Amino acid sequence: VVWKVIRELTADLSVPNRDWSWDAHRIASALLGLKCMFSKQVRVRKLVSGLTSVVKTSNATLNAQAIANAFYGLQNLQNLHPETRGLLAALNEKLRASPRTKSLEGLEGANLELAKLHNVQYELTDQNIGNALWGFKKMQADGSDPQEYHEVLESLELLAERIDESTAQMSPRHIANGLYAMQHMNPRHPQVQKLLFVLSTKIQLCSQPFTGLDLGMSLFGLRLMDSSIMEVRLILLLLLQKANFSHMKLTEPELNMSIMGLVNATPWLRDWFLKVIAEKHPGMKLVD
Repeated sequence: VVWKVIRELTADLSVPNRDWSWDAHRIASALLGLKCMFSKQVRVRKLVSGLTSVVKTSNATLNAQAIANAFYGLQNLQNLHPETRGLLAALNEKLRASPRTKSLEGLEGANLELAKLHNVQYELTDQNIGNALWGFKKMQADGSDPQEYHEVLESLELLAERIDESTAQMSPRHIANGLYAMQHMNPRHPQVQKLLFVLSTKIQLCSQPFTGLDLGMSLFGLRLMDSSIMEVRLILLLLLQKANFSHMKLTEPELNMSIMGLVNATPWLRDWFLKVIAEKHPGMKLVD
């Protein structure tokens, strides 16, 4: 039944000269509907290609919620497929054209209220940020050639700029979702470094305690990242601080994720972290 619906949708999207003047809500809803579809399926890739044409031809301006839903829907698509890269390129154009958050500094009266109303539409909330980044969990930019991953890296850079503008204080869970989705990204790419640095400021501003799951997911997302890179090391140190001052208890799966996340950490940082997380799991003992 599902494949029949996908086939019919794809055929409908392939009708030539059809007016696809979708608004932002319809575009975001359609892409959100891809969230349980895998791009390894040829029929899914054909549907993605059809939706890309719709995104390209629409004059819609994406607001913050539409941006989050659109990228969240990509969570099982891989950028090794040209159809996924094409959709990312189309979304990047929409993201670039979407109005930016306005500064409220120095504004008064009606101008202040208008700017606030504008920001309600276009400023990413903490959930928007976590959901948008979650869409990259199956994508990769783990090689050294930036041209090979151009669309993904451009998306990360554009999102980093908008996250940096956001005044939202991110919850530990949304921080964890964002970092977990970075598990196939090479931190030597400047765009990845930019995003990691922006997320590090969100970790610093986070006043809520991290749970064991938050820590495990966050660290697991860094498992392939070299901590000799400043942005990676900064996030590890901030997560170490969060773990050290929390009353979290790590379950076995959370402990495993945390340890795997420290594989590429420098020895002194890894040992320090292991000492802290050993205290959070009753069954773990370190041997000198």
